[in-house]
Amino acid sequence: AKDPSANDEVFTNLCAALLSDGQYEEALAVVSDKRGAQSETFEFAYNGACAAIGKQDWAVAEHLLKTCLDTAKTVLE
Repeated sequence: AKDPSANDEVFTNLCAALLSDGQYEEALAVVSDKRGAQSETFEFAYNGACAAIGKQDWAVAEHLLKTCLDTAKTVLE
């Protein structure tokens, strides 16, 4: 069986690569398509927030940063 966290890592890295190329819309599409991963890894939610900031979509950025913070707290507990 495949490790589900491996898929999360692939999408996190894909999102980061899109961000580094300034493809904010495409990065947000990845985040939107993989909503479950937002609450599984704080890195994915963080990348999504960065994409939203790049698009100046402050409401989405704030939501994703809060998700990132909540997920990080859960992981570190």
